[in-house]
Amino acid sequence: MKVHVERRPGSRVFMEVEVEESRVAEAIDKAYRKLVKQVNIPGFRRGKAPRHVFELHVGKEFLYSEAMEGLVADNYHAAVIHHELDPIGTPKFDVEPLEDGKPFKFTVEVDVRPEVVLGEYKGLTVDKVIMRIDDAKHVEPAIERLREENAELVVVERTEVQEGDFVLIDFEGYVDGQPFPGGAAKGFLLEIGSGMLVEGFEEQLVGAKVNEETEVNLVMPEDYPAEELAGKDVSFKVVVKEIKEKRLPELSDEFVKDVANCESVEELREQMRLGMERAVEDEAERYVRSQLEKLVVDNAELEAPAGLVERELDRLIAVLRNDLARRGFSLEDYMESAGVDMERLRNDFRERAEWNVRRDFVLYSIAENEGIQVAQEEIETMIEGMLSAESDRDQAREEWWGVVGDLLLKSKVMDFLVENAEIRVVEKDDAATEETPGEETE
Repeated sequence: MKVHVERRPGSRVFMEVEVEESRVAEAIDKAYRKLVKQVNIPGFRRGKAPRHVFELHVGKEFLYSEAMEGLVADNYHAAVIHHELDPIGTPKFDVEPLEDGKPFKFTVEVDVRPEVVLGEYKGLTVDKVIMRIDDAKHVEPAIERLREENAELVVVERTEVQEGDFVLIDFEGYVDGQPFPGGAAKGFLLEIGSGMLVEGFEEQLVGAKVNEETEVNLVMPEDYPAEELAGKDVSFKVVVKEIKEKRLPELSDEFVKDVANCESVEELREQMRLGMERAVEDEAERYVRSQLEKLVVDNAELEAPAGLVERELDRLIAVLRNDLARRGFSLEDYMESAGVDMERLRNDFRERAEWNVRRDFVLYSIAENEGIQVAQEEIETMIEGMLSAESDRDQAREEWWGVVGDLLLKSKVMDFLVENAEIRVVEKDDAATEETPGEETE
């Protein structure tokens, strides 16, 4: 066997393989001896038909196809072992026709595990940024939001609309003196000053009186979604039916017992403060890990395999598609509104995909260097925690084993990096942090 190996960008290897005539003849004979036992040929017991009769009966193409399959598989694996390659992903073969008495040639291109040259990854210095929790700045506004969430809208006796009022209105819109579709509503609740409707609408209702018709005149924005109205002069006839005010509940022990499962206002403050401190600590820990992740990846030298980058791009776009679907949008709608096609979208995500792939190989290399492993029991425990009573456990293990093992391994490596880092605690009034170029580990 002759093999020419060419290393290409993106951790790819291209191989030209030539198999000598004698090995081709052996492969064809091996294929004949296998297939002849599987085919019934009149006048012969199964497996006893001579090769020329077998070829006449089933055709040379059938025999050569089986022989080629064996030649490609055997010689590809032999070439990989001989040249000490570590393929990842699916190889792409290009096979020349097989001819008896001639060498057999094929080419293959495959991603290989990149060589990772690790930089410093122990003793790295990072900041743990802690935001100070201030009662006046953080706790009291949270309590006010709780009151806002439990506020009531109460009809007032006042008959003239003011800024901040909630008004119940009937309205109908006209363009060129004619009503337009979607321009009318009855019993519409609007907060004056909220900016819910087109700019200028709410402002012109300040001073309007209950049960009196008010005319609102607007010029619709040029970028208004309904193209037939964009840039047009529009008028609305509006009748205010009711004026309401938001009334906040009194901050009392009785109130917090009802809405917050606390016995007193002071206990509510303490619980909110503790919750915020836990959230700040969690965010600070995440920031430490993201800094370490970025440093070890930046310190390492490796080339992300092109095929894995494409697969990671597929995954990132699938995540985007699912996220949009949960919010009631399609990926196609998103691309249209953003003015991008799929090629542009993939290019926009490419830097992140490359970084994610680089990160994974760096973390795997650190795990190998430090002997970090995941026990089967750890994977079992995590999968069990993900399952419901009705789950098919065997199927879940089959589907999730590799994914869960990968997550646990990377998490253990990050724990190791944190344990071996120099962490400086920095207290700030506002914990501004930088984002890692990639994303959090799945």
